[in-house]
Amino acid sequence: MLDRWQLIDRETNKVEMEGTLQEILEELDVPSPEEISNQYTLTKPQIHSTEEHEKRKANE
Repeated sequence: MLDRWQLIDRETNKVEMEGTLQEILEELDVPSPEEISNQYTLTKPQIHSTEEHEKRKANE
């Protein structure tokens, strides 16, 4: 499985893009993460265990 990343807009705190690091860099047309605008934060999404997910799903 490929590592997933999220590009988050610092002003709105919303996820602008999600994908592999390579996909995000290609979409932004930058050669490396260091070249991404300061407007954005590049982060890994939170990974929740299957058990936690099932508990939340049952409570909905």
